[in-house]
Amino acid sequence: MHKSIGGGIAAWSIRHPIGVVMITLAVMVLGVFSLGRLGVDLLPHIIYPDVRVRVLDPGVPASIMEDRVTRQLEEQLAITEDAIHIESRSSEGRSAVDLSFAYGTDIDKALQDASTRLDRAKRFLPDSIEPPVIYKRDPSQRPVAEFVVSSSLRDPVELRSWVDYELSKWFLNLPGVAAAEVGGGLVREIQIQVDQLRLAGLDMHLLDLKDVLESANVDTPGGRLMMEHGEISGRTDGRFRSVDEILNLPLANVGVGNLSAMVRLSEVAEVEDGAEEERLRIRLNQLPGIKLSIQKQPQANTVKVVDSVLARVAELQEKGLIPPDVEIRPVDDQARYVRRALNNAVNSAGIGAMLAMLVVYLFLGSLRRTLIIGSAIPIAILVTFILRCQPWRAKRRLVVPGSREAALLTRRALRQRGSKVGIRARRPVIGSWQRSGNELARLSRSASDRDGRGTNRLSKAESILGTGMSQNLSRGRRLT
Repeated sequence: MHKSIGGGIAAWSIRHPIGVVMITLAVMVLGVFSLGRLGVDLLPHIIYPDVRVRVLDPGVPASIMEDRVTRQLEEQLAITEDAIHIESRSSEGRSAVDLSFAYGTDIDKALQDASTRLDRAKRFLPDSIEPPVIYKRDPSQRPVAEFVVSSSLRDPVELRSWVDYELSKWFLNLPGVAAAEVGGGLVREIQIQVDQLRLAGLDMHLLDLKDVLESANVDTPGGRLMMEHGEISGRTDGRFRSVDEILNLPLANVGVGNLSAMVRLSEVAEVEDGAEEERLRIRLNQLPGIKLSIQKQPQANTVKVVDSVLARVAELQEKGLIPPDVEIRPVDDQARYVRRALNNAVNSAGIGAMLAMLVVYLFLGSLRRTLIIGSAIPIAILVTFILRCQPWRAKRRLVVPGSREAALLTRRALRQRGSKVGIRARRPVIGSWQRSGNELARLSRSASDRDGRGTNRLSKAESILGTGMSQNLSRGRRLT
């Protein structure tokens, strides 16, 4: 008779040393693999239950903004569902309203409800405002890296345009980068200084001049030109390309008959290629600069994003895409704090492990036993990495268009021959508990081979599956 030997896991481990070693190696490999997939950030991803609304109307005094904008927003947003607190601030050209909700509230649903209220409030707001902005408070949207771009040779307007339209675009395709925002400097602006008396002499007002400029600065479609081997789309190029074109803009005819003359914009106004008023002033080594802020995606690794951005800057300088007279200097780097916090955590864990092993050695008095017990500490940490990463939850599910109809037809055809089918179909057919498209096709073929009855339905089901799979493959295997 077999005699059972007690002892539990400890006794089993002693009797099976090779199995224990293999399990330990597997845990070590999976732990190291999971560690590389863990996101590294200074703080956990937290979204506060706050929704914020911002409305801009440049040049409007704070009292008027409060009366015409802020009050209207408060009245409409105060009735947002589950809102427990509302706070508003008005300043020159700016209105801010903050909505607070109780913790545990679905912030996405609250944001949708607040957006609906904001749409209703738009009809009460002035037409001169910029489009309102509504968003949820998310600390992860803070810039992870900030640079100051300066040049001792370039014009500030030219430098701002270069950063806006060239430099910032190089960072948008990096993994984990959400946006590259540009601030400061001088933004190019075409300024038109109108002589009011001369304009009144033409029986025109400023609004009339504004309408003339807007209607003239438009590209309009010109239809299609049919060719022998194709067609060409045409358009009327009506946008202004230079200041001279603006100066030569015709306004009105003055006079009667042959004595009439065309009055152009240059006769009633002065046009200057200048810049907007500088509201944010940035300096680097006493030189005017442009601020470039990099924002990461919510689940992206801060350290990897910053490293990739710095590597892209070095690559652009190496290839000569950044002019020699342009200096790019990092002024803020969130990865530094993350690295410091990570190093402190590693040092604390190492010191704690050493002290724990020292205490064990003082009690046991055996270095060999202390090392055996101490090896459990890093293995337990690796198990934590595996549980934190949870790679087995990253399941990919394939959507097969037409699978629902194919499954129903297959079920009906097989039931005609007295077979029981365990095929479940929903719309769309996804999940590990359902039959895949290939399995449904296999069942259809086997059923039609065994029995001639229901062949038409089975063929139809197979054709539906084939169509769905081909559509899926043509879309690049759309995964949900």
